[in-house]
Amino acid sequence: MLRQLVFVIAGGALMTMSGIGNAAQTESKFDILRALAVDVGGVLGSASACTNILPARIKDIADKFSSLINTHITRNEEASSIRQVYDENIVVGQRMVSGGLTDCAAVHNKLSELERSVTSSVTAAVTSPMRAADDTSPTPAPNAGATGASPTRAALANGLPRRSIDALRFAGSNTIGAELVPELLRLYARTAGAGDILEDKPGEEEFSLRATGKSAEFSASVASHGSATAVTALLKADADIGMMSRPITSDEVGSLAQIGFGEANGPGQEHVIALDGILVFVNKGNAVTELSLSDIAAIFSGAVADWSQLGGQPGRINVYARDNKSGTWDTFKTLVLKDRKLVASAARYESSEQLSDAVANDPNGIGFAGFAYLRDAKAVSIKTDCGLSFAPSAFAVKTEEYPLSRRLFLYVSNHEENREVGQFVEFALSAAAQRAVDGKGFVSLLPELSSKDYVTERLALPARDRGDPKLFASFRQGAGNGVRLSITFRFRIGRSELDSRAIRDINRLADFVESGKTHGRRIALLGFSDSRGTPARNSALSQVRAEVVAKALRQRNVNPAVVAGYGAAAPVACNSNDEGLDKNRRVEVWVF
Repeated sequence: MLRQLVFVIAGGALMTMSGIGNAAQTESKFDILRALAVDVGGVLGSASACTNILPARIKDIADKFSSLINTHITRNEEASSIRQVYDENIVVGQRMVSGGLTDCAAVHNKLSELERSVTSSVTAAVTSPMRAADDTSPTPAPNAGATGASPTRAALANGLPRRSIDALRFAGSNTIGAELVPELLRLYARTAGAGDILEDKPGEEEFSLRATGKSAEFSASVASHGSATAVTALLKADADIGMMSRPITSDEVGSLAQIGFGEANGPGQEHVIALDGILVFVNKGNAVTELSLSDIAAIFSGAVADWSQLGGQPGRINVYARDNKSGTWDTFKTLVLKDRKLVASAARYESSEQLSDAVANDPNGIGFAGFAYLRDAKAVSIKTDCGLSFAPSAFAVKTEEYPLSRRLFLYVSNHEENREVGQFVEFALSAAAQRAVDGKGFVSLLPELSSKDYVTERLALPARDRGDPKLFASFRQGAGNGVRLSITFRFRIGRSELDSRAIRDINRLADFVESGKTHGRRIALLGFSDSRGTPARNSALSQVRAEVVAKALRQRNVNPAVVAGYGAAAPVACNSNDEGLDKNRRVEVWVF
């Protein structure tokens, strides 16, 4: 079995300086210390998020690691690179704790062993300076007495920062597994220092990767046979990570709980790694600018065949669609067609670019693709049954108000022994990985401020039910003076707890504020409810939701200036179905 990519494991795995000296014949001091920076930063970052660990202990280890860099690295650019890796993993470590992927008791144990390892490394560096990489004198045998208590440390003393664990295995959604996860795996491997990446497609809808380098070995397999197969593979222990382009069902959660998987849809086990949005587009000369979800389903199933039936010029509708292997097709089928079949006359395309160009050149054409592939066609707005109309935009997908949008999930066990699982999940949620999400045609979770045009359009949404008129008027007056942030907090179904995306969004919002992107402006948390219940009850519920978010933000030193509830005012979805009710139970973030 291929060996896994290994970030040197602090807590039993920090190489002593004599070991680094031995390794320096095959690996440069820079490569070794850069690899060490990953785990030193990770452990110290986790420790800094734990209240049971004194800051003085963290500072002492950080100072000692800094001295190792100063002692053995002479080139400024190499020292800067090591410190950048260290700083990045400080953040990863903090989020491992806040995201529930590790606990402070485990962090305390890792920190204790890291203290011993760093102290011994500094001592060894003083008494036995590291030999140059080109020193050809014989390498002394490892000191068995020094490393006998720790097999991992013994291996490291021999100059091989590796450990033997199973390959990282993914199973489930084609939408996620076809392109997104492979791209994230490539970036993950390169970030860890892998130089050579070998890829293969061993079977239909399957992908494998092997990455090797001076300080890393890594292998992964991805089986993309549909979201339902994620649960099957997890139940059989054939996968470490389940990929699903829909929320896991309560029955699936129950089945996994019976084998000790934990609460699959709970914090730390369910992870939203990206959002998916579909454009529906026509020829630029087509007079149609808006279609309802019912209209689109009727067109693509063949129930409506002429543009005159939809207010356009008479002409036979020519349908263009992605092929059956496409994750885009999977999304469209789930959100639009559902149980209907695609019209037999549809032209099928493997390439979104070619499909979009075909529609752009056909006055009677209509097609769909991801947000990255509009090209020369014209996107139409999507109208809901209750009168809400949404123009397609990445912002509307990020707020999850655009009707043709959905979350993409990863599911992991609550007692995962493969350490790479947690590290990959944290990487996939990092800013660098989220930029790659945008690059693959999906929509990232990175926060974004709206334009003033959005505010005007939002306040003009002609929903039939605006809730309490007084609350709606108050919302309009307040929102008209600000802009909205794309982060929208939602809650677990039937509970007052933040859902899995919202828990992560607390950190994203705090980071956004700390970065200075709000330019000193005030943060307002505006809570909303669905339309069930009395206006007074809905107003109280929406206030409670806003307070839940405010409390979590204050723990990250973000103090909202306004925390208010507006009940069922200004709905963003129809209250006539469960999906719409869930979307309307939310807390919006506005900046004034």
